[in-house]
Amino acid sequence: YDQISFSLILKKLECFQTNSQYSKEPDECCYGYFPNPIRRSLISSYYETDSRCPKKAVVLITKKYRHICVEPGKDWVEKIINIQLIANKNTINK
Repeated sequence: YDQISFSLILKKLECFQTNSQYSKEPDECCYGYFPNPIRRSLISSYYETDSRCPKKAVVLITKKYRHICVEPGKDWVEKIINIQLIANKNTINK
């Protein structure tokens, strides 16, 4: 995807929601998944959503600090997670 179409897709897909700080629900949950693979070079980090969220998800954080909800278990998502784990391990060992 070129940068323009990637940005348009991100704007159309609103799947990440932040709840009020006074809510008993988790602070951040995903209610949908980004449908297409994302280039690894655009990702700086990731985290998993709270287990209390209605959908289990991985949130990929881009180098421009965008948060993108993706489906855990997808091959391309697992590859990104593994690369991030290796990169973090190498950073710690230096």
